[in-house]
Amino acid sequence: MIINNFRNTFLLFIILFTVFMTGTVNGQVNRADNYTLFEAPDIESVCVLEPLEYDDDYRYNPYPNVLKSNATEGGASFDITYLNDCGGREWPEEAKVAFDYAAQLWGSHLNSSVPISIEATWKSLGENTLGSAGPTAIVILSEPGTVPNTYYAIAQANAMLGTDLKENSPYSHDIRVNISCDRTNWYYGTDAMTPGGQFDLVTVLLHEIGHGIGFLGTMSADNNGRVAEWGVGDSKIPLIYDQFTLDHHFDHLIDTDSHRNPSTSLYEALTGLDEGVYFSADESEFALDRLRVPLYTPSPYQKGSSYSHLDQIFFSTNGPYAENALMRPAIPFQFAIHSPGPVFCGLLNDMGWPLGPACEQLIEDDAPLERPVLALPGNGIKKSGTTPQLVWNDVNGATSYQVQISKNYTHTDIVFDETSPGTSLTVNSGLSPATIYFWRVRAIGSGSTSSWSSNYRFTTALDIPNTVTLFSPENGAINQPTAVNLFWESINGVDNYTLQVATNPNFNSQNLVIERTLKINEFSTSQLIDFSTTYYWRVKARSNIGETDWSETWSFTTIIERPLAVTAFITPINDEVQVPVTTKFNWEPSERASDYTIQISTDEDFSTVPISGFVSNSQFTNDDPLDFAEVYYWRVKASNIGGESNWSETIRFITEVQETKISDNYPNPFNIFTTLRYQLSDQRYVLVDVFDMAGRRVSVLVDGEQGPGVYFESLHANHFASGIYMIRFVAGDVMDVQKMTIIK
Repeated sequence: MIINNFRNTFLLFIILFTVFMTGTVNGQVNRADNYTLFEAPDIESVCVLEPLEYDDDYRYNPYPNVLKSNATEGGASFDITYLNDCGGREWPEEAKVAFDYAAQLWGSHLNSSVPISIEATWKSLGENTLGSAGPTAIVILSEPGTVPNTYYAIAQANAMLGTDLKENSPYSHDIRVNISCDRTNWYYGTDAMTPGGQFDLVTVLLHEIGHGIGFLGTMSADNNGRVAEWGVGDSKIPLIYDQFTLDHHFDHLIDTDSHRNPSTSLYEALTGLDEGVYFSADESEFALDRLRVPLYTPSPYQKGSSYSHLDQIFFSTNGPYAENALMRPAIPFQFAIHSPGPVFCGLLNDMGWPLGPACEQLIEDDAPLERPVLALPGNGIKKSGTTPQLVWNDVNGATSYQVQISKNYTHTDIVFDETSPGTSLTVNSGLSPATIYFWRVRAIGSGSTSSWSSNYRFTTALDIPNTVTLFSPENGAINQPTAVNLFWESINGVDNYTLQVATNPNFNSQNLVIERTLKINEFSTSQLIDFSTTYYWRVKARSNIGETDWSETWSFTTIIERPLAVTAFITPINDEVQVPVTTKFNWEPSERASDYTIQISTDEDFSTVPISGFVSNSQFTNDDPLDFAEVYYWRVKASNIGGESNWSETIRFITEVQETKISDNYPNPFNIFTTLRYQLSDQRYVLVDVFDMAGRRVSVLVDGEQGPGVYFESLHANHFASGIYMIRFVAGDVMDVQKMTIIK
């Protein structure tokens, strides 16, 4: 989608946005009289400007003496509120001077009758962050000249409408900016003469304000799952920035016909695995010599850096476009750039920001004739005929128009180059079917020409659709998951594909389990098919010309369902005592299990597993005897080719006790808490009590009949004084006295 320049005066009215959402960013919805404000994304998701600790020695300062006037020629003013969140440290006065200077610079590049308010916080951000920023709120506009169902940063919405939308809302500022108070190597000067080993604060502030006025999108990614998604809230509404981002193949990232939301293909685009992401619109590309504007797409995805920045390498300071390096995701020492740069100004213009005189000067087209504005076929149109009619607007002073069509974006592979006396032309030579083309026009006058128009693209339709080729799973594949992904050939120019999956190759209504019409060449059968079943599938494609025959019929067989967990135990059972040290472990078989894994440990959490085994039946015998008088835990899980069950419940048992005795308490000495362990070989009357050194009994821990087994008793010494105490253990004819020490 290409959005025309927003330079007209807009109606000062916003209709109430009536789409009720169950969730928004951070769950905040705030309504005022006739508009709806939503809380903006967390600023750490928008920008985390990183330091590069090497000297760059680059300076770009197009206004070394005086700023452009924003009072008489259009401009914007800023109100800055300085806050401190740095453990008592406050904004340095020289930092405030730098901030005011950066705001003045931006004021000459923007045009807003509503002052732009900033909440600026001097804050500890850690060693890897210079600053972070973003808008406080986003808003949907619904009047002519705005993109419907799309969010705008609050500062931009105010500027477009000439009204402060924050009135009667909880929001007191348009932009939040955090600046690191941890840095001792800030350069606070405003002359762009940043010394080596220092970071230019004005540059960082210009960068962060740039995010606050709208240089941000909604893309996010999960590197573990390798999927990416976009949109705000359950309704997945984009920001205006998202409306202009394309993948390498010129498909919009937010076009769900090209990229499902969420999807792996979106992740691959967002992380550069599919050759990058670009901001593509008229003025930003014109400012970059008619090149696509590359965005930052590292792999893996980097929250706060990816997507909402210009590419770090393409806009390097030793390249031809260094003056546009402000919005890269990281900056080095001795780097000062005191201008948004032409590309950023063009980007703002494309998104509808009213521009101030400095930005207008940076993107000014000084050709004697205006650029033509293209009309038909619309930009991005698919299924165009192979003999399209091209239409554009009339340019004052033009006597004719040169029209070019190319197979590539840079027009180095031109297939059509003609001159027309009027504002339309029909391509009669015939273009290839199912091919993407790029076209442009420039006006020709008396001894002069205009600049080339923007690049519009269209894709011709299929001539005669071919039979679809199936890709995967391969024909006859076995042990496929029930969520198997079916892939087939992608044919340029088709409208959709029809997929059928059945349990019989005749595909009749009785055995047809899936029939879908799809825009893309893949489908997941998740929750639609069964385990241990053979399925047959086929695909055909349809375009505006016709449809293909069915593809070959392929088959696949799904895997057996993983077994159920073991739930019944034969021996030893839970809390069984006097278990022989040569015991066999037995359990009831689990449904669909082919193998079992058993673990036996003296740790209830199985942090150490001294005994483990893998068996094909439901019993296990350990090669070596277990220890006498020991508490053991065991568990089992079942497995088959389809996967593993969960672990069974944990079964506790105690091996046979041959001797009645008490062990040393642990820890000893101790402060508050210690544990006594004793064991009984048979049923006995047990007395365990505690005496101080004066012979007084101070506590009775056990007094009663107990059966054979191993016992643990806790002693809490909260009310005991420091000193030495005696523990008496009496169990039938066995008596023992032990010493313990309490230290407080």
